[in-house]
This record gives sequence, structure tokens and C-alpha cells, in this order.
Amino acid sequence: MTTRQDADGWSARLGHLTALARVDGLAIVVAGQGTPTTYAGYNMPAIAWSATPAARTIATALQQRTPGQLNAMGMPLADGRNAGSLAAIPIVWKDQLLGALVAAAIRPMDPGDMTNLASAAEIVALDLADANVSWRAQRQTEDLEGRLRASRELSRALRMRDIEALLDRAVQQVAELYTADGASIMLLGEDGHLTVRASRGLSAQAKNARRQVGDGISGSVVQSGQPTLLSGPVAGGSDDSVAESMIAPLRAGDRILGVVSVKHRSAQPRYGQPQLASLALVAQDIASAYAFSDELLHAEDDRQQAITLFELSRFATLGTDPANDLVTAAAMLAGTMGHGTTACACARRPATTPSRPPRWRSTKPTRSSRRCCARRSARARSSASRRIVPSGRRAEARSSCSRRSAPLDSASSCSAARPGPTPTSKRISA
Repeated sequence: MTTRQDADGWSARLGHLTALARVDGLAIVVAGQGTPTTYAGYNMPAIAWSATPAARTIATALQQRTPGQLNAMGMPLADGRNAGSLAAIPIVWKDQLLGALVAAAIRPMDPGDMTNLASAAEIVALDLADANVSWRAQRQTEDLEGRLRASRELSRALRMRDIEALLDRAVQQVAELYTADGASIMLLGEDGHLTVRASRGLSAQAKNARRQVGDGISGSVVQSGQPTLLSGPVAGGSDDSVAESMIAPLRAGDRILGVVSVKHRSAQPRYGQPQLASLALVAQDIASAYAFSDELLHAEDDRQQAITLFELSRFATLGTDPANDLVTAAAMLAGTMGHGTTACACARRPATTPSRPPRWRSTKPTRSSRRCCARRSARARSSASRRIVPSGRRAEARSSCSRRSAPLDSASSCSAARPGPTPTSKRISA
């Protein structure tokens, strides 16, 4: 008898209102995409309202907020009877149009029935407002739970210290959270271009796309820093089958690192302002995790470089085997720099190097140097002349000394003019 399951109690509500308003069927009709759609109903057929004679009456109630009535229409009801009259009353809550209450009756309706239906529309408006609040709270709870799951996955990826794995995990969580047929993360490079770093459901052309800041939808989002919601395919895009898409900036503090985007190809609408605001918050979480991971990797690189420099300085001061230390240093440099091959070149001095005296020192003997040499020679001769000679050999020493044919000079020669032993020899002999 209804067009909606009784999970939220709308069947019972509309059944009681049908009895109170003394009509044979009720339906809550909301404005869909182009055509009115039944939200809930009691004893009403599942039909397209745009194909019935009541289409104009319902459109007037939805667009102009004016009640309308139609008699002698002959619309079949869910119980097999035919309704002879129909009325449409706008449902308004706090000056906001929620939909229209459509009532069908076998008998003709009078002004009293229209008054009762207006009161019933106020009750339905209150119930719809409560249902909307409950629905929004439920969606917020689901969004928070989804964000919490995504945050936990990002925390697990952070422990791996792999940026590419972090981005892949993030784009997978975003695609699951928003039931997207495609998702991607684009980051700004050093050259100022946006490139795809992680993706799901993208074509090869879309993966290889590059965008400048301000160029295209992604470049405009980076330039403006505002999330964007799009309906239908984008002119100049790589996918013409997109029904809806959302793009949000990856903001970490005052910096914008790139964009995250999601899209779907379903005919039913999925994305709205609440989903866009949720994606913007998820994008901030992804940007914060990426920035933290990048800083952590840089800190780890600095630590490894500091350890390498310390070990190299230790080799230079305490090393005992130069060849082995050089091989070990090359291996450490290769590991720190992430290279597979590292070579060290050493410059050696030639084996024979002519020694030259310093230019500031003269090689010619000076007067002072000659005097020093003369004094040293005199002391050497004096010590030689005062050698201790035994008493039995003094005469032999004097005779041998007098027979020298070529004395060195007058100061060092032994002559007969100095007979007898030296003063030193006399003291010793005495």
C-alpha cells in the first residue's frame, strides 16, 4: 500500500493522516532533477507524476507554493480503486520549501478538505524537518567515522616512512569514503606543475596530465584555495562520462601542496555541499600527513649524513689502513646518498720532487756564520791539544808532533817552542 519501506515509520504516519484528512491516499512529493519524485506514500501508485494529468497542479505547488486541486481525473490507486479528485498542498518549514503533499480521494473534495490537508502538510513539514536533522546527524557521524578510518590508515602508512605508499593509501581511502569511480592526488613539483602522484580509476592520459597553477580546474583550485563541486563532464577533460566531481586543495598551514579529486559516473546525484566540506577536511588531513612524512624523511637524511661525516672524520684521525678506510668510506657515501656505485679519485705527488731552498733564505755564508765556524774549529783544536797522554809516551808524542811536515796552521800545530807537558798534564801527573 506504500511506495516506501517502513524502516523510518513513514507508512504509519501517512496512514493515520489519511484517516484524519478523510482521503483515500497520500504522497509526499519532492522536486527531483527535472521531474517530481515520490518520497513516501500511502495507497498511492508508483508512477511518474510528469506523465499524469496532475503534473501541472503539482508543479504549481512546488514552484509557486500555491495549493491546487484537480477533479474528475480518474487516477488508479494502489488498492484498485480510481480516485476522482486530487489536491496538492506545499510543505513549507521556516520559509523553506520541502515538497508537496498530494492527496487523492474517490469523492470530490470541498474547501473543508483543503483546510484539513493544509494542517496535515504542517504536521508533515515538522516530521520532515526532524527527519532531515536526523539524516544530517547520521551523515555527519558516517563522515566522522570515515575520516577516523582514513586517519588511522594514514598513521599506519606514516610508520612505513614511504611517501608513495602513504599517497596510495590516502587515495584508496578517499575513493572508498565517497563511493567514487575515480580518485587522484596531484602535487606541486619544483617546476610549479601539478602531476598525478597517486590515482584510482584514471586513464593513462589522465595519469600523465600536467597542469600549471591557474590552468584548468585543478590549477584554479590551487590558485584560489577553494574546493569546487562540478556536475557533468568538464570541457577539455579526459573523461566525458563523469556525472559529478569534487576537487579540494591539499592545504598544510599556509601552503597548498596540491589537490585531491573524486568523481563518479552514476546517474543518481551523490555529491553536495556537505560532501564537499567533508572532502576539504580530509584533504587537510592528507596534506598534514604528507608534510610530516616529508619532514621526517629529511630529518632522517640529515641524521644519516651527520653519522657519515662523523665516521669519515674518525677514519681521517684514527685510521690505520688507508686503502681499507677508503673503501669503507666510499661504501658509506654510496649508502647515504642512495647510489649504487661511488668512486673516489686521489691525487698523488710525484716520486722525485726537486728540493729547492726557500727564496727568503740565502745560501751564501755570512760574516757571523764564518765567525761561528772559526770559534767551533778553535775549540775543537784546543780540546785535541789537551788530550791526556801517559808519562811514558810524552817524549814520543813530542817527537812525533815535531816531525809533522805540514801543520794545519799556527794555532793547531805542535812546535818545540812549547816544551814540556800542558798544565793539565802536569796536574794529572803530579
